[in-house]
Amino acid sequence: MDGAAAKMRRIATYTIMLVLVAAGCTNAIDRSMVVGTYRANHNKGVDLLELKADGTYLYHYTAPDGREVRNTNKWEFQYLDGKPKITFFEFSFGLHGYGTPKPGFWLVEVEKPILDNRLRLCIDPDLGYYFIKQNS
Repeated sequence: MDGAAAKMRRIATYTIMLVLVAAGCTNAIDRSMVVGTYRANHNKGVDLLELKADGTYLYHYTAPDGREVRNTNKWEFQYLDGKPKITFFEFSFGLHGYGTPKPGFWLVEVEKPILDNRLRLCIDPDLGYYFIKQNS
């Protein structure tokens, strides 16, 4: 294979990968699909979030030093700008450096990556931190 053909093959491969990544979220998500237990992937303690069918959530974070943060309130599912999103009321993150010490609103997009297919809620896109749904 000559250099030009190899270069075109690489460009085609990268283009396909880019399209797959860009299509990582889908609008084929409804409220019943987001109900369940989510676990954060940051490995900085145990970070769990349970969305109940009655519209309430339970949040529980245990830091590596044993410190705990718990909160509960309501959540709402809606489509905003054509994307599935969840609003958490009176939410407070346990992971240091996220959110504010006072509970507030957390509006987060529900993502469904093509290659994983498990729903996730973004904590920090730069670091790849997500709450990932554990059950179906």
